[in-house]
Amino acid sequence: MSGIGLWWSRRTNLQKVLLAVAILWVVASVVFVVTRNGTAEPSIYAVDAVGASQASFLTGGEDPAWGPDPNLMAVTSPNEEGRPGVYVADLATSQVDFITDGDDPSWAPDGSRIAFWSQLDDTASELYTVDVATGQTTFVTNGRHPSWASDGNRIAFTGDGTDGNPDIYIIDLLTSEVVFVTDGRKPAFSPDGQSIAFIGGSTGDPSGIYVVNIASGEVSFLTDGEDPAWSPDGATVAFTGVTDEGPGVFTIQPGSDAFQIAAGEHPTWSPDGSRIAFLRPNG
Repeated sequence: MSGIGLWWSRRTNLQKVLLAVAILWVVASVVFVVTRNGTAEPSIYAVDAVGASQASFLTGGEDPAWGPDPNLMAVTSPNEEGRPGVYVADLATSQVDFITDGDDPSWAPDGSRIAFWSQLDDTASELYTVDVATGQTTFVTNGRHPSWASDGNRIAFTGDGTDGNPDIYIIDLLTSEVVFVTDGRKPAFSPDGQSIAFIGGSTGDPSGIYVVNIASGEVSFLTDGEDPAWSPDGATVAFTGVTDEGPGVFTIQPGSDAFQIAAGEHPTWSPDGSRIAFLRPNG
């Protein structure tokens, strides 16, 4: 008998079961962070919001959205057909659950639902919500890039304007009323629900981040960059900027200079504001 066979024969049944479970957990984790062609999938890392810590790996995937529960993060990753799918990763256990087909997840404030958008072939992009517990989806409106307001009753999103350029709208989930806000794309609701950070210009144009006051419609320039994400206290915006080495994650407060905290893109804040997760495209 070989050394491995002898070692295995001496294990108790309980030890064999525990070892098998551990192997299956490792394999499942590897499958999620490696694509079908064997190359590394984009991965999500996190640093302290002040940028003083080394980045730590959280999970595989893209488009990270930290949930109200600090242990849960929604991400996107290709499904079996190669289309984007929304998953929820439990950061405490490393368990990753498929939720639904779709892109750009945004959590409801109570953590019970996730807003996302989907587009099949040449059809219009459609906005949905999904119940995380049951997987039941509900159509909301045509649009993409949802951002849920802290009151739980409104979602900001990107829609197509009459001139063919993207506009930002808000839909009231209680009445289904849709209100135009401003020109732009990829909105991010402020925590107090009174402002929206967004990317100005048409798709493909040089990007700049602006903030619009919803009540007055007044728009102010914040900084160059993309992917704005508000800190939970509303004092700081994290965003993707450009560096000589590639995309970087920065933070900025109005009236102050931007500060780079990591190499990566698409930032999202932890619920307590102490950490920022982001995408590293090359894993």
